[in-house]
Parts: sequence; C-alpha cells; structure tokens
Amino acid sequence: MLGSIVWAVLDPVASLLAMALWMRLWLSWARVSNFHPVARVTQQITQWLVGPLQRMLPLRGRLDAAALILSALIAVLHVLAMLALFSQPAAVLAAPPVTRAAALLLLGLAQWISWAVYVVMAVVLIQAVLSWFSPHHPLSTPLAMLSDPLLRPIRRRLPSPAGLDLSPLVLLILLQVLLTVLRQGVR
Repeated sequence: MLGSIVWAVLDPVASLLAMALWMRLWLSWARVSNFHPVARVTQQITQWLVGPLQRMLPLRGRLDAAALILSALIAVLHVLAMLALFSQPAAVLAAPPVTRAAALLLLGLAQWISWAVYVVMAVVLIQAVLSWFSPHHPLSTPLAMLSDPLLRPIRRRLPSPAGLDLSPLVLLILLQVLLTVLRQGVR
C-alpha cells in the first residue's frame, strides 16, 4: 500500500522531469532559439538540475551532455525505485551481480527510450493539430523544427491523398509499435 502511494508520486515526477530533459536535449539539437518561450520554459524547469552539471560538461555544439546524462540517470533511478517498491527482494538478490547490473541498465535504457518516444509523440501530435487549426501559432515554428526531420522521410515515401499529410499519423503508429516492442522486451 505504502509502496503504491510512493510510486503514485514518484513515477509522474520522474517521468515529467526526464521528458523535460529530453525536450531540452531535442530543442538544443534542433537549434531552437533559447529565447523562444518553449525553450525558455524547458530550461526553467530543468536548469536547477542541469546547471551544476553543465559547469563540468558545457554545451558542445548541439549536444547538451548534462541533460543527456541526467535523463539517463533518472531512468536508472526510476527503475531502481520500481524494483525496490514492487519486486521480491529475495528474487532480485538471488541473481548474480553482473546479471542484476545488466538487467538494471537494460530496464533503464528501455525507460529512457520510452520517455523520448513520448516526447516525440507529443510534439508530433501538437504540431499536427496546430497545422490543421492554427498554422501561424507561435508554437508552430519550433515544433515544426523538431518534427519535420522525422516526418520528411515518411512524406517522401507516402502519397498524400487529396493533399492530406498522413505522415504524422504514420510516425505516431511507428512510435506506438516501438513502445510496444520496448514493453515486451522488458518483460
């Protein structure tokens, strides 16, 4: 009971923080201006965590190494917390240390990739809706900068019936398949 209550708080906090770090990474990679409101909000949410590590690992071109490392660390800590709250300690401790470490890293990697996929799905979905209803919205430009490199290869191969761009739908389906594979792989 107590473990479920702790998890009900810990899971969304860790997930939102990690996804904000992924968004910060992606915005930096896509070279979205730090003055854009989306980038500013993302930086404000994550700066307290990224700032101290960024002094040791400054930005190198388009890669925010501090945000990358911290998002991966949160994924591993997330898995550790889940195991501590919900697994049988005897079963976990019975496995050899190398196996435990490999399993922890594999589960952490799957969680880390899942959070990235959720960020991509949110950006693509919001961009698609904005393109239909409000193409000149201030969020359209940075979201297009993020989603267009992912949608462009699909657009080249996919016909657009009656001028309808189905690439966001195809990408969302592919991402959902990836999430399913990740979930099946960690079971």
